[in-house]
Amino acid sequence: MIIALSLGVVTATATTSIAATTDPEQSRLQMIDFLQAKYPNIKHEEFINGAYIFSPDKFMQWETAEELPPYLDFIDASSLCWL
Repeated sequence: MIIALSLGVVTATATTSIAATTDPEQSRLQMIDFLQAKYPNIKHEEFINGAYIFSPDKFMQWETAEELPPYLDFIDASSLCWL
């Protein structure tokens, strides 16, 4: 029981100290550096497209679907409910 409580206190203290030293901007820059090192041929600006950056064919299909999204009919139908 005492060991479990001791581990709980140590864990809480460690978590608090890590959270206090975490800088969101530093985390963002570390993530950018990691992704650029892992995928050097992909530009930083392209990561906004998610998994579609790995397959040009899938990206083209996604862009085509977004020109006339299949869910527009449902949005129009649901907007009638709120009139």
